[in-house]
Amino acid sequence: MDGNFFKHYRKRGFGLTLEILAELDAEAEETQFFQKLKEKGSYLNEYYRVKKDLLKQGLIKYRLNEDYEKVIILTDKGNDILKKIMEIEEILAQPIEK
Repeated sequence: MDGNFFKHYRKRGFGLTLEILAELDAEAEETQFFQKLKEKGSYLNEYYRVKKDLLKQGLIKYRLNEDYEKVIILTDKGNDILKKIMEIEEILAQPIEK
């Protein structure tokens, strides 16, 4: 990621990944995360398209749980970005002043 937020935000899966992890209390086993993607009508490719950028920028990270299963974690930085996105969406949803 070269610092151009909008270039990466436009990629399908970017915001959705952050949103899903926030809904799952900031971390989820990879299989649980993939199931949530499916429930939202999204495809695995949408996540894999943005995974590298999200990791590189420190918005998500991985660890292994006690059963050696991959766990995806929303970092504090990722949570901050998600909050900013939600603030912008809230501003855009406000009625136009006349």
